[in-house]
Amino acid sequence: MGPMVGIMTARGTKGFKGNQHNFKELIEMGMKTGVLVYVFPYDSINKKKKKVKAFLFIPDHNKWVTRMMPLPDVVYNRI
Repeated sequence: MGPMVGIMTARGTKGFKGNQHNFKELIEMGMKTGVLVYVFPYDSINKKKKKVKAFLFIPDHNKWVTRMMPLPDVVYNRI
């Protein structure tokens, strides 16, 4: 697995707030360049386990899924 970039945002009624179209574009660009990009609400970080509840976009199915992921190498703050 290559480097991981986490897009940090706030929690929303559908999981997270923010510009989903922009987030999808960033995730797809990451896929093309070997970087794993995911979205996570700032309050979903588990410091003890060093994990975060993340939202990953699956372009082939045009849907979001949630997974527990390691903390990202880089955080893009979108709050």
